[in-house]
Amino acid sequence: MKRTILALISTAAATGCALAQTEKPGAIPAVKVVSPATAQDKPQRDAEKDRDTPLYDEKADAKTLIDAALARAKRENKRVLIQWGGNWCPWCIRLEKLYRADKDIKHELLYEYETVFIDAGRPNLKNVDFAMQYGADLKAYGFPFITILDADAMPLVNQESGSLEIKNDNGESAGIAAGHNPKAVLKLLKDHEAAPLAARDVLSAAQSKARDEHKLVFLHFGAPWCGWCHRLEAWMQQPETAAILSKYFVDCKVDVDRMTGGEEMKKQFVTDDKSGIPVFYFLDAQGKAVVGSIGKDGNIGYPGGDEEAPHFRAMLEAAKVSEADAASLLKSVRLDKK
Repeated sequence: MKRTILALISTAAATGCALAQTEKPGAIPAVKVVSPATAQDKPQRDAEKDRDTPLYDEKADAKTLIDAALARAKRENKRVLIQWGGNWCPWCIRLEKLYRADKDIKHELLYEYETVFIDAGRPNLKNVDFAMQYGADLKAYGFPFITILDADAMPLVNQESGSLEIKNDNGESAGIAAGHNPKAVLKLLKDHEAAPLAARDVLSAAQSKARDEHKLVFLHFGAPWCGWCHRLEAWMQQPETAAILSKYFVDCKVDVDRMTGGEEMKKQFVTDDKSGIPVFYFLDAQGKAVVGSIGKDGNIGYPGGDEEAPHFRAMLEAAKVSEADAASLLKSVRLDKK
């Protein structure tokens, strides 16, 4: 796939939060807020301070945050959206509020992106040089600045945010009270989302690996909106849990909303529409279900409670998981719930 890095030149220096050189020769560049906002916009900016915790973690390591997001994106076939900025930047806070307030943008980010907010600029051009490895020229364009990566850390786009702001009749920024254009932001996200995977291809690859490794397939159905699905996946990815599961299973997640044919595949296994998700099965290498999470009392879902434990224990026995490993799994899944 041909990948291009867009570097759109800002039409006005007085938009967003810019980097400015100090007048003293040889001095370290300082960050200042440059905004067309007037005194009438101050209540709007004060209203932006409605978060329980700061948007940008000023103590976090940028590489660690991005690497973690890339790992999640790799598992989920998503992109990584990096918003460079800081808690000192009202335009940065304003853009994030749009992510939460606009239902279409919120949905797009939930389904297609791992979003990371990287503290940059203050003090002393923090993370500005680091951003250059992704092609993000923060010195030239200021904040907020958006970088979109594929799951292999390849930059797909670098986008200054001035062109995303709502404009007045003169084509100039309408100010922070007006904020960013939802249609422009949504188009940016839509244009760079990952192509959907086909559920049958995902399962076929898992079955092939299972045959080669003489294991079962741990097939689980989920969706981006499903909190208990995320709980199950997080438990499966814990290092101690993953080490045990990998001895017996090849992990295979089918997203019923994002994968082509995902919902149809789920219906091949689940005949009861009331079962909900997460629902999961242990399959042999030919795709036949050895055992599933639907028992006599219905789907156990995330198996972390007293009611779910007996059926999950029976599932592990059917998969010939050793008693010691089964005991560890049953203990860890309950600890995760606690």
